[in-house]
Amino acid sequence: MPKSLHSADSRAEVLRRLGAPTAQELLSTQPSYFEADAARLRALMERFGTAKGRSEWPEHPLFGPLSEAEWGHLGYRHIDHHFGQFGV
Repeated sequence: MPKSLHSADSRAEVLRRLGAPTAQELLSTQPSYFEADAARLRALMERFGTAKGRSEWPEHPLFGPLSEAEWGHLGYRHIDHHFGQFGV
């Protein structure tokens, strides 16, 4: 039985298989200085982690409304993907 396209995990898998490009609104910065970029990433991860339990989450530009759990799973998969690119 195929996975439901309702879960963030299965939608991400479909996009990966299709080789979907990154949405332009998600391309916010160009690489600059590693230490500054790493500090910004740590701050954003901390902000995301402390948002647990909030009642409203923004709509994802591609996936639409996501639950807290779906945002968490998508965030984990996304950062894991990029860490894997750099062998982290």
